[in-house]
Amino acid sequence: MASTDRRSRTAVRRLTPLCHDDRRGGGMQYVVLGTFTAFALAVAASGVVELLTGWVHPWERAHVVRPVPHGLGQMLAGCGLSCVLVVFAFALSGNVLPWLMAVGAGLFLTGTVLIGVSRFPDR
Repeated sequence: MASTDRRSRTAVRRLTPLCHDDRRGGGMQYVVLGTFTAFALAVAASGVVELLTGWVHPWERAHVVRPVPHGLGQMLAGCGLSCVLVVFAFALSGNVLPWLMAVGAGLFLTGTVLIGVSRFPDR
């Protein structure tokens, strides 16, 4: 019975560094969060470019009917995703965490709705 407990404890010890490793500073989570944040900022930047110039990505040109709501939606979705990722990157304490998550979710959902609206044809 003691050997079973010892095996389960070593299995937990082996899995723990994958989630968070205090000795190394948890570097892998910051690599993943940095990659997702770069993607979110690229989406927001492409929304700004679309608002300023009207340019739509080649893979979306066939579907987008209205470029202005699409650009605004991309910008809002990218900013909302950035807000959510900031919460995960920096373990904020106090009252800031729920507000930033709510703002990020609201921006992301509003952007997603605007992207969907930009694909509906005119009446």
